[in-house]
Amino acid sequence: MKNQRAGLLAVVTMSLFAVWAVPASGQFVGSGGSQTNQYTDADGDWIAHVFTSTGTFEVSDDLEVQYLIVGGGGAGGTTSSGTPTDAGGGGGAGGMLVGSTNLSAGSFAITVGAGGNVNTSNGGRGGNGGDSSFDAIIAKGGGGGGWAPQAAADGGSGGGAGSRGSADAGDPGLGTPGQGHDGGARGGTWGQGAASGGGAGGPGIDSINSSDGRDGGPGVENNFATGDLVLYAAGGGGGGRSGIGGQSATGGHGGGDGENGASALANTGGGGGGGAGNGRNNGGAGGSGIVVVRYQIADEPAATGSMFKIQ
Repeated sequence: MKNQRAGLLAVVTMSLFAVWAVPASGQFVGSGGSQTNQYTDADGDWIAHVFTSTGTFEVSDDLEVQYLIVGGGGAGGTTSSGTPTDAGGGGGAGGMLVGSTNLSAGSFAITVGAGGNVNTSNGGRGGNGGDSSFDAIIAKGGGGGGWAPQAAADGGSGGGAGSRGSADAGDPGLGTPGQGHDGGARGGTWGQGAASGGGAGGPGIDSINSSDGRDGGPGVENNFATGDLVLYAAGGGGGGRSGIGGQSATGGHGGGDGENGASALANTGGGGGGGAGNGRNNGGAGGSGIVVVRYQIADEPAATGSMFKIQ
């Protein structure tokens, strides 16, 4: 009898320290994306699905998620050998949306917008960026930068106007409220640097009576992809006439004297830089967009065990 009690006590003692995992309520794993990152920030523990190209996000049950959606940026304006004093406007950034939504089990389409194409003709507006989307939530692509009398395009953020040369430059592009801002406007005199594209953090800068292009509209930082802050949706810099091109954080720099505009960084939604005046110079391509979907990892429940009283 004594040995039986000792054996039972040993089993009970082990059970007091037994720990096993129990699926936490509401913790459902999603799938999809080119990267899946796990990290901790000030708001908790997260799993992030990063889409740098079009795909599908799937969840197995009801799930609350946060999202970042950035459209593709617009390209900068291209200048012409026929109007050598004109400079191309910077491309507008893609629209940027940050929010949360509740999902039911199922599959959700993800679209990542391409950056706007370079206009290789002898003068012309830059191409518009493509829209990015998560299910029915859409961030608009950025507007192409303008050139000479051709207006910049509207978009998530609007493209910047080209400089005023031998003909009046066109109007700036308009941004989409809640996603981005307007591009910069043309100045009042001829022979100057071009305006910049709008960004998610503020409008493009107007052209002034200077041979330098204007710096791109500011972007906005977000940490959803990896837990570290990344700058998205900056406007492209305006092309210079004979001075330097406008700068941009992640969008393209405007071309300086006799230079093409620079392209924006991929998967940032930045606008491309405008081509310089003083000859024919291409604008830079817009940066492709990005979609990030993240959700919190629920804490595991406390360890469980059994306690028995031995008589």
